[in-house]
Amino acid sequence: MNELPPSFRIELIDKIIKAIREKYGNDIDKIARYVGFATGCTFDYRIPIFQPEYVWPCAQKALDMVDNEHLFKTAVDLGIEVPGLTYTVVEIKNFLSERYEDIGIAFEGACKKIYSEPATAIIEANSALERIKRNSQKRRFCGL
Repeated sequence: MNELPPSFRIELIDKIIKAIREKYGNDIDKIARYVGFATGCTFDYRIPIFQPEYVWPCAQKALDMVDNEHLFKTAVDLGIEVPGLTYTVVEIKNFLSERYEDIGIAFEGACKKIYSEPATAIIEANSALERIKRNSQKRRFCGL
């Protein structure tokens, strides 16, 4: 995922901004903290020049500057579907939460460890998916 088409980056950043808006509303401090954590930059939106109407353009500019990896991590964190592996993870999480709540919780825990403990995350995600496989096989065997 070295190069992304510019139109895709723009659309993804727009989705991220929308998700941040939905999550934090107009809480300028939380928006600043989230964008800071997501981009690795620090912004102090409490400075008088940063009125609420300037927060979103500043957040967008900050996201414009980050690399693809940070952009994808932010999208995954906000539950935004993106192509490739991350899209699959979001779909699996949604499926699990709808059908297998306990397995969904285990898979969600694995997803939170993707970047901090990748080996553990893979093992836990695989375990959750194996449990689904076993449940599916039991249902077929029992005629359900």
